[in-house]
Amino acid sequence: MNRPMTPHTHFGQVSVLVLSSLIITFPLPSCERRPRVMIENGSPPGFVLSGPGRLDHFEITGPDLERDPANRSGQRDYLPAMKVYWRLVPGPTAKPLEDIGAITYGQVPSGLIQIYPEKGSPPPLVEGDLYNVHLEPDNSHSYNTFFSIREGKILAVGQK
Repeated sequence: MNRPMTPHTHFGQVSVLVLSSLIITFPLPSCERRPRVMIENGSPPGFVLSGPGRLDHFEITGPDLERDPANRSGQRDYLPAMKVYWRLVPGPTAKPLEDIGAITYGQVPSGLIQIYPEKGSPPPLVEGDLYNVHLEPDNSHSYNTFFSIREGKILAVGQK
């Protein structure tokens, strides 16, 4: 026996259709791997790269004391003016991020080339100043994080 469709029954069918289309339209978060940099304590600190892709470039930026000497730690209402301290790119053959291993600040690992500074070592990292590490893979999301050195230890911004 077929029942006539009432507004209530029709509403129930539409609700199920809308709900199922939302599930299809908005999938659950994926387990996609993203590039990351783990900062290791040390003097100088180390940076361990991980995630998908091959290295396009890796750089450390720090306060530009020539442009903004009074705000070197970002303690005013804005971040300090930043400039590139150290920039590395792959050599002739780009390696997967996870094959690069740890990068110690100021020491160019095998297979990478320092392009900034053009000559010599990067400036030293100073306790209390604000720095940024930027990882740019060739075919994936980039990764950025700010850090500082406090009492000889690396701290992500916002930690004490």
